[in-house]
Amino acid sequence: ATGIQVITNLDTNCGTGNGIDLTTEFGSLQFTGYTCDRNGENSTNCFSDVLLETCAENDGTIDLFIDLFELDVIGDTTDLLNGTAPLTLEPGQVVCGEQTEEVSRCLEVIYTVSSIVEANDTSSKGCEDELELVFNILPPFTLTPSAEPSSAPTGSPTASPTASPTASPTASPTGSPTASPSSSPTFEPTASPTSSPTASPTSSPTGSPTSSPTASPTASPTSGPTASPTSSPTSSPSASPTSAPTASPTGSPTASPTRSPTASPTASPTASPSASPTTNPTASPTASPTTAPSALPSAEPSNFACEVAVKVTCETDDGISCNDIPTPNSTCAFGVPLDGLQFTYIPGNTCEKSRNQQYEVDPSCEDIAPVGDTPVVLECSGSNGDDMVILVTDIGSGQSLFTVQPPTPGTSLPPSINCTILSNATSPPEELQWNVIDTSGDVELDLKEAYGALQLESCGVLGVEDKVCIEQLVLETLLRNVGADTMNVTLVESIINDGPPSDQLDQVVPNPLEPGDNATVVEVVYFDFCETGSFSYVIRAEANPPDGEMCEDEDGYNITIAPACSVDLTNLTCSDLSAPADDPRNCSEIPPIEIPQCECTECARELIFRYTQAPCPLMPSGYGCEQQGDLAPTGTLTVNSSSTSSGGSETFFTTDVSLGADIVIVDTREVDECVPEDLDITIATATGIQVI
Repeated sequence: ATGIQVITNLDTNCGTGNGIDLTTEFGSLQFTGYTCDRNGENSTNCFSDVLLETCAENDGTIDLFIDLFELDVIGDTTDLLNGTAPLTLEPGQVVCGEQTEEVSRCLEVIYTVSSIVEANDTSSKGCEDELELVFNILPPFTLTPSAEPSSAPTGSPTASPTASPTASPTASPTGSPTASPSSSPTFEPTASPTSSPTASPTSSPTGSPTSSPTASPTASPTSGPTASPTSSPTSSPSASPTSAPTASPTGSPTASPTRSPTASPTASPTASPSASPTTNPTASPTASPTTAPSALPSAEPSNFACEVAVKVTCETDDGISCNDIPTPNSTCAFGVPLDGLQFTYIPGNTCEKSRNQQYEVDPSCEDIAPVGDTPVVLECSGSNGDDMVILVTDIGSGQSLFTVQPPTPGTSLPPSINCTILSNATSPPEELQWNVIDTSGDVELDLKEAYGALQLESCGVLGVEDKVCIEQLVLETLLRNVGADTMNVTLVESIINDGPPSDQLDQVVPNPLEPGDNATVVEVVYFDFCETGSFSYVIRAEANPPDGEMCEDEDGYNITIAPACSVDLTNLTCSDLSAPADDPRNCSEIPPIEIPQCECTECARELIFRYTQAPCPLMPSGYGCEQQGDLAPTGTLTVNSSSTSSGGSETFFTTDVSLGADIVIVDTREVDECVPEDLDITIATATGIQVI
């Protein structure tokens, strides 16, 4: 079926100063704006497009998996991941999302925008963050009257005005005024007056009257009434009644008899010997012989017992127990200068693979040659022209830790440093990559961020304890001869993280160990406390005495690290897309519509309507509306001028329509021509036609 709606005799009056009101609905069209001047200037529209932007950063030290990243606008939710969850986010990496929304400048709407992010990590410890933005655009006019008129005035004026007006007048006046007002009004009148006053007032009222007075008062009141009066009172009451004594002593002894020896020995010995031997031998031999003695005498006991004890302790070079080392907070920027940074080199990490917030704003990295798996050196200079001091520490597995410090101890780094990575495999060293890093302390800087091939592992802040990911651990093992004779230590080996054994025997000094002597074995390792992982250390020792069997002992140390997941929504902004490029404004600064009607000095050159698919009203006001069938979400719109001539109207505009879309009506017969003020509009859809 075809749906048609025809709207007739729609008089816009835009050029008369009394035009149609904005937001007024004419059948399936809502009037939302107009343009008065040529070239689209001096345009008014009830609706404005805004851009919502939000970003989430992994500000922790481990990889995150973003499971949810949403933007909610007054209950309407948009998936910013576009169905690609989970999204892996490395430390320092930022993911952003944006959404274009429409806001009203004609209707007062409070816009609540929420950005929500939820993430997981390698240790399955979840984290989340949420930001909220609230704004509204208050129209300076009211498009509809108040709900109800005020109450009608009273029939005649009062003698004097009341302190505050009553909500409604009393039904009738009081009979006569009281002689004088009471000091304070009672909430309710008394039920009824007493028949006559008492001769004299009581000192204080009783809680409730007695049923009847006693004949004579008691000497002192009882705690409670007696069931019936005693014939005569006791001199004083007993504390508690006594139990009645027995008439005669009991006929049976106490519950347990006293111990006394039997009068004579037992008639025959016991079937089995007592648990412990008797003090004196038995009077007669046993009935059968005892078990036979061993075939040979035992060997002479050894005087050379071997006993070795192994004990491991683990501390940092500052003396902190390894199990007390916390995972540091990743933030290095506190608004105060930094006094040192530490980096590791990540082979293959080009500038494109950088992940930090500084490069999101001002990328400052350049690849000069491939940053491959090769020995490198680092050179850094400050924005003040000074060369920085670079300390290199071998941390094992072919890795080095580069410490960047100012040339003068106790001072801070310059506001920024330029660090160049050079290959140490060539002569002279070949430049591979350079990075500029803000070290002022005012710009975001986090542990585990990657600046090209440099990954931040530590930061020092003046007056604040350093934040360190890769800690130096000192594993100290004490070997002690706890036996009674000299022992020769023959084996000491350690195993780190289930790797191959490492011989540590040459550290045992002295060897052999005399009874009570100690030897110390020390190993230094490096462990990352900013990443999820574990560390295990086992050390084993064997020893022999001069004569006797070998002895052995072992000990170990384990560390498990599960840094907390941390994700941060760094921003949630709303900007007006209709604002000039050289004068941007946020959503709270969007100006409201100042004039509620279509009002142009000469005429309207554009009329803006929004297709709502609404049917004709039962009683259209000021225009005609007829409809056949139901309208569909899409169709065509034709506009005629109803005042062209008496012979009929002339079509000057045709376009396609869709639900919720704006229709900008112009006179297509001539550019920048005034749109006729008397309109006939026909909307035809696949299921219906509407004529306006």
